[in-house]
Amino acid sequence: MALFDINAAFTTGASLADDTEKGSKVLYLDGTAGSYMEFDAVLKIDGKTLERYTVSFDIKNNTTGNYFTLLATVQAEEQV
Repeated sequence: MALFDINAAFTTGASLADDTEKGSKVLYLDGTAGSYMEFDAVLKIDGKTLERYTVSFDIKNNTTGNYFTLLATVQAEEQV
């Protein structure tokens, strides 16, 4: 599934951008505090909600410094 295949909402500072290195659209966060993309639950071909799926991402910093991103989930309803 690609970013254009889902129904997504973007907060201030989040957008889709062209990445010539990847040859596709990518999620771009401009550094605005609290910026993110939120997407609807993934649906199976029959239209029912897919209950288990994996979201993965690569990070490419456009700034210098010691920055990192961490997302850990305990359960589907909780984020740490």
